[in-house]
Formats: sequence, structure tokens, C-alpha cells
Amino acid sequence: MRSDTCRATSVASVLESLPGCCDCAYQPYCGVCPVVQYASGGNIFPREANTYRCQIYKGILDTLFAILKHGPEEEREILKAWVRDDHEDNQ
Repeated sequence: MRSDTCRATSVASVLESLPGCCDCAYQPYCGVCPVVQYASGGNIFPREANTYRCQIYKGILDTLFAILKHGPEEEREILKAWVRDDHEDNQ
């Protein structure tokens, strides 16, 4: 836990410390993975905001929020079920 690698990976995972992410409206619903960043760009820190992957996630979130706000009741209930603590029903 005290290694430089562990500390850097932890910092790279905190959106509030990343330029372009710290003030993004989607930040509470998003996440960043240092492993994916390293695999795709050779660096654990994102080099730029609003990447192709970021735009895809924003589109997914826009769709989910639109369904929650204006979608058919059946679709809204499906999304709400994703966040309910229904683990007892699945045992």
C-alpha cells in the first residue's frame, strides 16, 4: 500500500483529481480505470478529456436518464430494479 505504484494508481482512479473530469456533470456516475488507460495509451492517467470511450459512456448515461425521466413505466421499473437491494429474491 505504500509503494509509489499503488499510490499513483489510486490517484489515477480519483476523478476529482483528473483534468476534464473534475468538473464534468457526468462525474458522479462515471469511473476511470487505470488499467484500461495504460493498455490503450501507455499511461495510467488520461491524456485528454472527452475521449471516444468517454463520449460512449455519456451517451449511455443520457439514454438511461431519458428512460428514467420519460420512458415507459416498464422500462423505468427495469432500471430501478438494477439498484434495488433484491438479493434475497435471487437466493
